[in-house]
Amino acid sequence: MPVQIEEETEGIMSLFCEKCNSRRLPKWIKEENKTHWLCETCDNYVDGENNIIIKEV
Repeated sequence: MPVQIEEETEGIMSLFCEKCNSRRLPKWIKEENKTHWLCETCDNYVDGENNIIIKEV
């Protein structure tokens, strides 16, 4: 008899922008020692938790 083991999984950030579905590129920020992700189309940066942190004008 098969047994199913349930496990909570963390949300995984997509490599594609939720707004326009364009590819995100990693940009390392030396001062913060973090990686921010830049959308090629929207020019918005997001952090590792998929929160917009910088909006380009």
